[in-house]
Amino acid sequence: FGALGTGATIGIVIITSKLIAVLGGGEGDLQETIKNFCINLAAIVVFYFLFYRDLRADKDKRAEVEVEEELGKLEIQFASPALDQGGGGSGPATSLMPLSRLRQNYRPVILSGSEDYINQCIKAAKPFQKKLAIANVILI
Repeated sequence: FGALGTGATIGIVIITSKLIAVLGGGEGDLQETIKNFCINLAAIVVFYFLFYRDLRADKDKRAEVEVEEELGKLEIQFASPALDQGGGGSGPATSLMPLSRLRQNYRPVILSGSEDYINQCIKAAKPFQKKLAIANVILI
């Protein structure tokens, strides 16, 4: 949209000089020149509005990606029976890993709040446990 707005701006510079010439008594149709001036002016307003909107949306998207990247750097303690070496231990082994590592194979869901709130959410999700497991959703 920026290039189109720039083109309309160049057009309005040219048509403005023609409008000044026509108003000064030069050759040309005044109504046609005014119509062209208004068309270029409307195009400038519309294209620059669209360009600004795209820039703002791009900025918002970049901010969202930055937040996701920062969350991905968080280290989480992951407990898994698969990590238990030899079975003689006191339960599942744990490992520390960045959250971004889970995104390759799982859909991590971060749940935060008070202990009561977290317990309520877990209880409410219980009926969907199998479907969530099939979809590789894990709760963090």
